[in-house]
Formats: sequence, C-alpha cells, structure tokens
Amino acid sequence: MFEVMRETEYYNKPQFRENVWNDWRRLLGKNHTIKNLDDCDFTPIYKWYMQEKETKKLMTAEVVGNWKSAVRICGERKVCPEILFYEAVQLPNK
Repeated sequence: MFEVMRETEYYNKPQFRENVWNDWRRLLGKNHTIKNLDDCDFTPIYKWYMQEKETKKLMTAEVVGNWKSAVRICGERKVCPEILFYEAVQLPNK
C-alpha cells in the first residue's frame, strides 16, 4: 500500500511516512532486521502495481468496446445486460 502511493503528495509527507512505519513496525516485531523505512526498496512492488494497473486499464477499454458493439447490433431494442453477455460467461453444467 505504501509504495503504490508513490505518485501522490502523501508519499513524501513526514507524518504519513511515520504513520506507515509505526504500523509496519508493529507487524514486523521487535527483533526484525528492518529498522528503517528508507532502507527498503519497494521498486518491485511499484512495478508490479503499475503493470496490473495498465492491464486493468486495457481490459476495461476492451470490455467497453465489446459493450458498444453489442449495443450497436441491438439498435433500439430493449435488451437485458445478462442476455448481451451470456456467451461471455461460462455457466457451470448442472
């Protein structure tokens, strides 16, 4: 959670960083090797987060594109969303 806040103004605020460190330190315990938040490299987490964010953005655009094409086909008829996406969802066999 901390690293995904990198792009916000909170990331560099001392109070925010102190609060994150205090909460994290409680989870780590007294004798943990990590003694300072600044000594940690969260770059892999940030890269993963950005990759997931991009994947979701592309997926959303794809879904919206499918929705628009389905609406174009249906024209002005009233159609339930369940019917439009019936083929997209695999229903379990009973």
